[in-house]
Amino acid sequence: MYKYENSSLQIFEVLESNKISPNFRRLRLKGAVFDWHWTPGAYVKLLLPNTENDLGKSKVRTYTVRSIDHTKEEITIDFALHSPAGPATDWALNA
Repeated sequence: MYKYENSSLQIFEVLESNKISPNFRRLRLKGAVFDWHWTPGAYVKLLLPNTENDLGKSKVRTYTVRSIDHTKEEITIDFALHSPAGPATDWALNA
């Protein structure tokens, strides 16, 4: 995942994944290198891993940061779950 404005790669670890409605999943992520300028409403680009069917074709999706905790270096992002599932839905469900 990286912040688009400066194109610097930011690696995040998924700490928590919760179903918040039938069609939404909330992920809490911790950053290895945390950007202190981020605020709720900022956006990030998520680089999704390749699947067996799409080797060599990574997908990039844009998400809005729902909340941010600077002291814990964590961000929260909500994912809409689509059917049929695309690459982002698949990733969010398995994160």
